[in-house]
Amino acid sequence: MGASTTTALLAAAFTGVCAGVGAAASFLVPIGGNTPYIEPFQPLTGGAFTGSPVPTSPDPLQTYVWDAPVNGSALQAFGVAATYVNLTAGTSPADWVGWETLARASAGHVAVSGGGGILLDFGVELAAWLEIDSPDLAAADLHLLTLGISEYDEVLFNNVGLKARVPVAYPQTGPGGEAFTTYRLELPHPDLYEGVRYGWVLFNATPSTPFTITAARAVAQIKPQNYFGAFHAAGADTLLERIWWTSVYMVKVNLLTDQFGSILVYRGDRFSWTGDAHVAQATALIALDPGFVYTNLVFTQNNCNGIESYCLYLVLSVTDYFEKTGDAAGVLALLPAVTVRAAACARWRDLLALCVAPACPSSR
Repeated sequence: MGASTTTALLAAAFTGVCAGVGAAASFLVPIGGNTPYIEPFQPLTGGAFTGSPVPTSPDPLQTYVWDAPVNGSALQAFGVAATYVNLTAGTSPADWVGWETLARASAGHVAVSGGGGILLDFGVELAAWLEIDSPDLAAADLHLLTLGISEYDEVLFNNVGLKARVPVAYPQTGPGGEAFTTYRLELPHPDLYEGVRYGWVLFNATPSTPFTITAARAVAQIKPQNYFGAFHAAGADTLLERIWWTSVYMVKVNLLTDQFGSILVYRGDRFSWTGDAHVAQATALIALDPGFVYTNLVFTQNNCNGIESYCLYLVLSVTDYFEKTGDAAGVLALLPAVTVRAAACARWRDLLALCVAPACPSSR
């Protein structure tokens, strides 16, 4: 499929979405149980959905409570079905019979006999990738299949190009011995995940043999982190409450195994930026595990990312951590790095105090 054809199909995918089916809240679906297991992380484990639900939180796992998450816990994976499904513009319902069965369901039955596609809305942005299952897509037709993802309801590119391509096929055997293939979108960068709110399944021509789509899901990654804080606003206006819970979710969804991530979109810089982490860590100190904040302070203590002002943010973050936790021993271990960073900031302060614009040096 040429780039221009793919772009045109993706642009059409978001036309006329009002006619679709589905609802707003996230709908989780199981992963695992098939062989071989193809996900990079184990399925959601070590806890249960025992927390009190908060309707204003966008977190699909807001009520999931891990029994004993530790700072070094590996990421886990969970499945999310589309909360809303629609045919893409120009797709005939007669060619995609049963398309609506993919909304809020772990399994569906879509009989595909013509070109066109389906738009999937997962209801919330996830750190995820897109998969579909089919027992009978002809191998010779795979090149006609495109899976795509986006954070927004429009076609997006990143630094590896269009976030849509022919998926990778993984033959699978189900728990009952049934054979099928999982088709997974894999973009050309080191990790599977991207920021995913929308996805689409597109077929560029009439298949040589009609085939069936039996499931479509986003598979999302998450760092085991329980909520240690909460915020509830009095009265009928939930705006502040929604802002609070959304802010916490933004931090949680970016967490990596050993550090705070900074962005879901792949640009080559999905690691902890010391300045960015100052805000994220302050949020986590209120709502999530302070222990993982300390892990990230250790991770970033000797790295200002080449930005002088970020050195000061490290000092401020350590101060925040101590004020919240009183962990004197932990802060003492960070003191040498903090002292160096504070001294560097003091030198810049003195230098800038003496200079006369526009000859002042840039400290970024």
